[in-house]
Amino acid sequence: MSTYQSGPQHGQQPPYGGTTYGAGQPGAGQHTATAYNGGPQYPAGPQYPAGPQAGGTPPGPLSRPMTLVVAAGASALVGLFNIIAGILIMTTSEAELRQQIVLQRARAAGISPDVAAELAKSDLTGIKEVDTALQAINITGISLAVSGLIIAVFALLAFRGATWARVVTLVFLVGALCGNGAAIFVAVAFLPGVPTVLIGAAPALALVGIIMLFLKPNNRYAKALKSRAA
Repeated sequence: MSTYQSGPQHGQQPPYGGTTYGAGQPGAGQHTATAYNGGPQYPAGPQYPAGPQAGGTPPGPLSRPMTLVVAAGASALVGLFNIIAGILIMTTSEAELRQQIVLQRARAAGISPDVAAELAKSDLTGIKEVDTALQAINITGISLAVSGLIIAVFALLAFRGATWARVVTLVFLVGALCGNGAAIFVAVAFLPGVPTVLIGAAPALALVGIIMLFLKPNNRYAKALKSRAA
C-alpha cells in the first residue's frame, strides 16, 4: 500500500535531500523550453543583400566624351601654333625686321620697289618710326608665345574635364581669336619668312574650341567626376 509523503510539519525543516515544494514540476529552463520550443514555428523574415563592403571593387573609369577630346585638342593646337609663330617672330634678326619695315613703308608711300630696296639697305638705326614698329613686332611675338603656352597648359587641364580649366581656356581662346588678327597682319606685312597659314589656322581652331568646350556631354562628364570625387 502506497503512502503519501506529506510536506514538513509546521516548525520543522525539510530533510536534506528530501522532496521540496514544486518537485516534479518543470524548472525555469524547462518551462521556457516548453513555452517557446513547443509553440508554433514562424518562417524567418526576408533576407536582404548586404551593402557594399569597404575595400570592394571600385567603379570603372568614366568614358571621356569625344566632344571634350576635340575641344581640348583644338585648344592645344592653338597654343602650339601661337608658340611657334611667336618664336619665329622673336628670332628674326633686327636688321631683317628693319628692312622689312622700310620696304613696307616705302610701298605704302608709292615708292618704286628699286628705290625701296636701296633704302632698306641703308643704315636704319635711330629712325623713330622704324624703332616703334620694331618694338610693336617684338611685343607681338612675345604675347603670341606667352598666350600660346598658357592656352596649351590649360587645354591639357581641360582635357581632364575640370570646369575651372575649361573656363580659363575659353577666356584665352577668345583673346587668341581677337589677337591673332594683329599677328596675321604683322606676319603678312613684315615677316615673309613666318608662315601665314600657321597663324591663320589658330583663329579657326580657337573658334572650334570655344564652341565645343561647354557642350552638354562635357558638362555631364565634369559633374560625374565631381560626384565621384565627393
